[in-house]
Amino acid sequence: KEWFQAFSQAAGITLHIENLYGDNSHHKIESCFKALARSLKEALEIDQRIKAQLLIEEKMNRADYVVWTDGAIDTHAKQWDELISYLFVESEMDD
Repeated sequence: KEWFQAFSQAAGITLHIENLYGDNSHHKIESCFKALARSLKEALEIDQRIKAQLLIEEKMNRADYVVWTDGAIDTHAKQWDELISYLFVESEMDD
């Protein structure tokens, strides 16, 4: 218990560990360490995926159409109508 408290304080993270079952102390401790290792690995993979994301400007340059979702609902409705029209015209051109 003390090791996990020290680790979480040194890392500056909140850590919740609950061992749901088990009789053997060694296996209970081992499962806690393994769960911590898996969660840290998963968190690092998320950071790597985020860093691999394209910048918004690059996404916009590659997109055929952009819908902005940071405005009023009327603006959204207009953009969706424009997108539907754009897609409809594109699909007619493909025929």
